Amino acid sequence: VDEAHHLHWHEDGSSSDEYKLVERLSAEIASVLLLTATPENAGIDGHFARLRLLDPARYPDLAAFLEEQGHYEEISELIQGLADSPDTALGDTAFCQRLDALLGSDQITALQKDPSAEQLDKTIRDLLDRFGTGRMLFRNTRASVGGFPKRVLHEHPLAIPAGYEQACTTATIEESLHPEQLLGPAWLKGDPRVAWVEKFLLQHPDEKVLLIAADSSAARDLELHLRLRRGIASAVFHEELSLIERDRAAAYFADPEDGAQLLICSEIGSEGRNFQFAQHLVLFDLPLNPDLLEQRIGRLDRIGQLGDVNLHVPYYTGSAQERLLQWYRDAVNIFKQPCTVGNALIIEFGDELHAALANTDSAVISELIKRAADKATDLQEHLRKGRNRLLELNSCQPQRAAELITALESEQRSDTLAEYLEMLAEQFGLDHEDHSDNAIILRPGDHMITEAFPHLPEDGITGTFDRDRALSREDMSYFSWEHPLVSSAMDMVMSSDFGSASICTIAVKALKPGTLLLEAFFSPAVQAPAWLQLQRYLPAQSFRLVTDQQNRNLSNAVAHSKLNQLAQGVKKTLMPVLLREVRNTITAMIPHLESLAEDATKDWVKAATKAYESERGNERERLQALMSRNPHVAPEELDVFDQETAVGLTALQSLQLNMSALRLAIVSQ
Repeated sequence: VDEAHHLHWHEDGSSSDEYKLVERLSAEIASVLLLTATPENAGIDGHFARLRLLDPARYPDLAAFLEEQGHYEEISELIQGLADSPDTALGDTAFCQRLDALLGSDQITALQKDPSAEQLDKTIRDLLDRFGTGRMLFRNTRASVGGFPKRVLHEHPLAIPAGYEQACTTATIEESLHPEQLLGPAWLKGDPRVAWVEKFLLQHPDEKVLLIAADSSAARDLELHLRLRRGIASAVFHEELSLIERDRAAAYFADPEDGAQLLICSEIGSEGRNFQFAQHLVLFDLPLNPDLLEQRIGRLDRIGQLGDVNLHVPYYTGSAQERLLQWYRDAVNIFKQPCTVGNALIIEFGDELHAALANTDSAVISELIKRAADKATDLQEHLRKGRNRLLELNSCQPQRAAELITALESEQRSDTLAEYLEMLAEQFGLDHEDHSDNAIILRPGDHMITEAFPHLPEDGITGTFDRDRALSREDMSYFSWEHPLVSSAMDMVMSSDFGSASICTIAVKALKPGTLLLEAFFSPAVQAPAWLQLQRYLPAQSFRLVTDQQNRNLSNAVAHSKLNQLAQGVKKTLMPVLLREVRNTITAMIPHLESLAEDATKDWVKAATKAYESERGNERERLQALMSRNPHVAPEELDVFDQETAVGLTALQSLQLNMSALRLAIVSQ
C-alpha cells in the first residue's frame, strides 16, 4: 500500500473504508508492506494504526503504545551501553537489573556467561523489537544514507493586489492563503504571482521547473494561460486526469530534449511522482499541513538529485502567506532540512498559528515562532536520543549493510545481464534495440515463440543498466537480475525444456579423444505450503556436478567457466549421429550423477534445518515474551506455532535436488 498515511483509523471503530479494507486483507494474506514518507501525517494515532495492521500481537493497544514511546530514551541508553562497552555494562549491577526487568533473568545470565557478538546482537534486537520501535518499521535517516542535496529558499515578495485585503476581512484562513479563490474569475490577470511565474520562466529558459498549487482548477487555469497566452512549453498534472494522461504529462516533462519546461501539479502531484531531474520547485501556495509541504519538497529532494533544490515562494507582502512562510522558515525550519516535528508543533500550536495568520500585528507571529522554535529544538533532541536513534539502529546496521552492498555489487554484472537480455530477445523473438549508452528498448516481436512475454508491455519497455540513471529517470526501468521481466524470463526457461540440454566438443590434450564429460546442474526443491517460505533456508545457487565414463567426480577439476571457454558448437546435422553413438553410455552415467546429488542432499538438508530451527526458535521466544505482555495473544497461538514449525521440519526432510540442466562435452582430436 503506497502513501499509507491516507489509511485513517479511529479507536471508536469509525475508521475509513480504505483502512477497513486493508485491515481485512492483513488478517488473511501472508505479506503486507506499507509505504509512506510521512508516517505521522495523521498524528501518532495514525502511526500506531498502521503498525497494528502489520503486527497486532506487538501493538494491541494505543495507550500502551503511547506509554512505551515515553521510554524510548531509556531503551536507547541500554542498547548504546551494550553496543559501546558490553563488559562495563554487564558488570554494572543497576544496568543488569534494568535489562532483567525487560528481558528476564535467563537471557541476561546467558549473556553474562557468553558475551559474544552473536549474543549481544540478539539481545539488542530483542530490546528493539519488544520495547523499542519494533522490527516492523524501517526509516533511514539522511545522516546514515548521505548524498542528499541542499535546500535553498528563494523568497519573492510581491505587492498585494487590489481587492485582496478587503476580501480577507470575511475570508477563512484557507481562502486567504489561496488568493485565486478571492480574486474572482479574472484572477489570472490580477494575481502578481502569475506575472512573476512568467518572468521567472523567461529568465530560466533551459531549466526544468515544477510548480505545485493546492487547487486543481487553479493548476489547470494557470497552465492553460501560460501555454496559450505566453507560449510556455508546459504540462499539467491533476487528479481529474486518467492515470495514462498523468503518465504522459510526467513523461513529457521528463524528456530532456523535446519535453516541457514547466509541469504544473495540483496537490496530488506532491505524492508518488519523482522529478529529481529538476532543480526548481515553485510553491505557488503553502499548505497548513507541514507533512504536505514536506511531500511537495520531496518530489525533488530525494536520492538521484544531482544539484541543489531551489525552493521558490512568491507571496504577498504583509499577508497571511508571508506569516505562514515565516512559520515554516523560522519555527519548523522545513526549507533547510526534512521536517520531523511539524505535526507535533501543529498539535501544540495549531490554534495559535491560525489566530496569528489572521492577525496583521507582526509581533504576534514573531512571539509564537520563538516559542515554537524552542519547542522544535527540544522535540528534535528528544527524538535524536530516543525514537530516531532506535530507528537508526533497526534500519541501518553498517557492518551488515556493507556486506550486503559488496554482495550486490559483485552480483550486479551489468555487462553479463545485457548479454543475457540480448540472447533472450534472440531466442524468444523479441525486438531488441539500443536506446542510448547503457540503455535498451525491448518490444514484442512479430515472431515470438510464446503468445506473451512476462512483464513486457505491448508498447515495449525502455530500461537502463545504470542505477543512478534509473533513479533520476522515472520513464526508464532499472534492469537488474531482480527485475520482474528478467526473473520471470529465467523462471520461464527453468520451468520448460527450453535450453535445458546442450552438446559441444572440447579439445583437451590431457583427455583421450572420445572421452565424454557430463555436466549437470541440480536445483533444490521442497514440497511445502508456500506460506512457510522454506526457499529462504536453501542456497540460492544451483548444485553442479561433472563426471566421465569412469564415473569420476571431476566437478572441481573442470570449472564451468573453463568448460565454456573450450566448448565448440556442433552442427545440427551431426547431433543425431553423435547421440546415437553415445546414448547408452550417457544413460549409464546419469544414475551415478543422481547418486552424487543424493549424497549432497543430506548436507543441504542439515544446513537448511539448522537455519530453520534457529529462526523458529527465536520467533517462539518472541511470541512467549509478547504473551506475557499482551493478554490478546492466546496460549493456543503457541501450539499453532509449534505445529507449523513441525510441518516445516518435515518438509525440509523431503528436500530434493532435481536435475535442471545437462551438457554433454565430447573430447575431440
